[in-house]
Amino acid sequence: MYRLAILFVLAGILATPMAYAQHPNAKVALHIQTHVTKGSPCPAYTPAVCSTFVTEGDISTNYDIYMIIAQGDEFSDLAGVTVGIAYEGSTVATGTGIWNGGFTLCADLEFPQTAWPETGSGNVITFDAISNCQNGNPGDGTQALIGAFYVYAYEASQFALINHPASDKIAVANCSASENDIPATSAGFVDFGGNLGCNPCLASCVPTPVEETTWGSVKTLFKGEE
Repeated sequence: MYRLAILFVLAGILATPMAYAQHPNAKVALHIQTHVTKGSPCPAYTPAVCSTFVTEGDISTNYDIYMIIAQGDEFSDLAGVTVGIAYEGSTVATGTGIWNGGFTLCADLEFPQTAWPETGSGNVITFDAISNCQNGNPGDGTQALIGAFYVYAYEASQFALINHPASDKIAVANCSASENDIPATSAGFVDFGGNLGCNPCLASCVPTPVEETTWGSVKTLFKGEE
């Protein structure tokens, strides 16, 4: 009995860093690659340090935009993210802004708003905390691939990560359900048409939309969204 009690104490001590370790310096970043034409885009992503993520793209080109939790605490794991997206929406018929062909989940579960992945919508995306905690480290902290958007930009535009419309926050969690709110400046955006976009692992990010009137109309979608 005494030996069993000691084992329980040791187990508690060993579990403490994982249970309470959080990710105060984590980033929620975007990285674009040429669109994968066959199969899921998830296997096409090769983990790399966040500073190498690509955040600028060309007009009239098919891309996959990967959403990644990066630079998490190296002593903790990752279980999910709460986030929203914003961009100048488009359809093939209008030929303006960004056409979003859909979102591919690279995690285990998602709890999207009805409009997801339309502009102004949000999602809560998680990994199985028991069997699929994310603890890969490419060299600059714990990292987790969340999913990928299939996009095509008809004109100069931006695709940005924003606060989830319902909770009004961006947050990441570890597998012990410890959550950290992430400032908007630590969430990235991609720019199409000549600018660099923003990699939050390199600089604070503040999206500057191409069309202010369009961005204003997007922000009105956030009010009262459930």
